[in-house]
Amino acid sequence: MDDVNSPEYAWVDSVQHKRNAIHSFRFRDIGTPQEFLDDIDHLYDFVDNVLSHFPPLEDYIESYPAGYVMNPYFD
Repeated sequence: MDDVNSPEYAWVDSVQHKRNAIHSFRFRDIGTPQEFLDDIDHLYDFVDNVLSHFPPLEDYIESYPAGYVMNPYFD
């Protein structure tokens, strides 16, 4: 599949156009509240996908620095 036609590309393009509409100070359609919530869900999926491609931190450090706190929101 061509990257330009991927769902991720379409999502990023949509968010970028909405952001640009806000910064232009002209009336443009920025979507509905439901579309905003759908974009947030897509963002969570995107971040989960990115994070799943990183190796475990524990494999690359010998010890945690003093004062380091593990993030309880990640497994």
